[in-house]
Amino acid sequence: MKGKFIATVALTTLTCCNLANAEAFDAFAVTAKFGTLGFGVEATTPLTDQVNLRGGFNHWSTDDDGVKDDITYKVDVDLTTFGLMADWHPFNNGFRASAGLYINNSELSMDASASATYTIGDTVYTATEVGELDGTVDFDTFAPYLGIGWGNALSSQGDLRFNADLGVLFQGSPEVNLTATGTAATDPTFASDIAEEEKQLQDDVDDFKVWPVISIGVSYSF
Repeated sequence: MKGKFIATVALTTLTCCNLANAEAFDAFAVTAKFGTLGFGVEATTPLTDQVNLRGGFNHWSTDDDGVKDDITYKVDVDLTTFGLMADWHPFNNGFRASAGLYINNSELSMDASASATYTIGDTVYTATEVGELDGTVDFDTFAPYLGIGWGNALSSQGDLRFNADLGVLFQGSPEVNLTATGTAATDPTFASDIAEEEKQLQDDVDDFKVWPVISIGVSYSF
C-alpha cells in the first residue's frame, strides 16, 4: 500500500506540473468521460502538431453478491486509476493511437455471508469454526495501456468535442488473499482448505489480467 501511495503521489504531481505549465503550449482541454474504468476527468495539452499529452483520473465503486463453491460472497469493487498517455494523430484528424501508463489502485474485497456451515475444500465447517471469512484481490500498481480512439480535444478552441476510446489495460495477475478468524483458523487442515479455496478464486480472477477499456466523453478546449 505504501508503494501504491508513493506512486500515486508521483504521477499526480507530474500531471499537476504539466497543467501548471499549460500556458507554455498552444492550447489546453479538459474532458469528462465514462466507461469501463468508471467516471473520469482528463486534461490534454499538445506536445507536437500530431502528439498530445493526456493525464487523468477514473473511479467507480459498486457491490454485488457472488457464489463460489457454495460460499456466498459480498463483493465490493473499487476501481481507481490514474493515467498518463500520449495520443498520436497520424492523419491530423480525430483518429488517434494511444499508449501510456496507469497507476492502478483498484481493489476487490469479499466477505462471506453468514451461514450455518461452509464447505471449504472437501470439509464442512461450522460458522463458529470459520468466523469471518474475508478476501481481497489486489492488482499490480503499474498497468501499461494501448488503444485507439476518435476525437481531438484540442482541434478547435472554445468548442465541445465528443470522443471515444477503445483499448486494453495490462493489469498483470491479480493476487487473491483469504483470511478467517474462527476457531479453526490455526488448524492445518483448515489452512490447507483455505489455500485451495484461494487458488480456485485466483484461477477466476486471472481472467482479468487484461482489462478492456471502452469510454465516451466530451471535451472543452481553452
